[in-house]
Amino acid sequence: MPADDVETRIVFINERVLTASVNGIEHIESQSLSGVAVIRIYFQPGANVAEAEAQVTATCQTLLKLMPPGITPPYIVRYSATSVPILQIAVSSETPD
Repeated sequence: MPADDVETRIVFINERVLTASVNGIEHIESQSLSGVAVIRIYFQPGANVAEAEAQVTATCQTLLKLMPPGITPPYIVRYSATSVPILQIAVSSETPD
């Protein structure tokens, strides 16, 4: 499916419903590509992330009925700045161990 169709038939609907049914959302960002979409949901400080994650999962599962035939269920990942490395170092040497 072209990126424009992904945007209008999948992302737009998900963003609208998630905004109305998930607590504590600060803002939503999305990116539509050919055959795939990435939706990032940012929560307000102090939001109950476990509860919000459950609401996102339930909402997305319900929306599958409205999506184009054959669509796969979303892959929902909890992403936190504390779980992502901020620096990656590669070290090499000419001398043997």
